[in-house]
Amino acid sequence: MWRAEVAFAERFVADAPDLEITGDTADQGQVSLREVLVHMIEEYARHNGHADLLRERVDGRTGQKSSDVNTARYSQPVDLGWSGGRVGRGR
Repeated sequence: MWRAEVAFAERFVADAPDLEITGDTADQGQVSLREVLVHMIEEYARHNGHADLLRERVDGRTGQKSSDVNTARYSQPVDLGWSGGRVGRGR
């Protein structure tokens, strides 16, 4: 179901004439596609930050120094099993 929603959203954005098209919402009135996309970027950034905090609690690694001792342990790509593909961990 999630993949179908992502595919729909990708098609919707690709087919949109521009980012200024609007839609109506029950609580905010009209919003532009640009506003929706910026909101989604903000949400992904927030959730990625939360995931990073959890990872820090698990492996103790903070920051982005490539000389960290844990870097070698996570240098291989990890298959996430979704359309994001493979991601290198620990970099």
